[in-house]
Amino acid sequence: MKLDIQIITIFYHIFFGLFFAINFNLFYRYLFYTSKYISFISILMFFLIMFFIYVITNILINNGNIHIYFLGVFIIFFIIGNKIFKFLRCKV
Repeated sequence: MKLDIQIITIFYHIFFGLFFAINFNLFYRYLFYTSKYISFISILMFFLIMFFIYVITNILINNGNIHIYFLGVFIIFFIIGNKIFKFLRCKV
């Protein structure tokens, strides 16, 4: 993979980690504070939608190549974004 595509992909994983953290905190109430069945369905739908967004955009950027350091960058920025955007969670 060329260097310019790797740099673009790393920035994409940074922004997608933050995007995932924002959406996770916005839908936190629906994912964890409802009944077991609704919570299961909402978790399943949330992760499927986010997974398909990730896969489709990753295919457009670098033909679907996923390296371990891309996933590491994604996880690190999800954790950072989750700490930053925790205020978006609705209080029950």
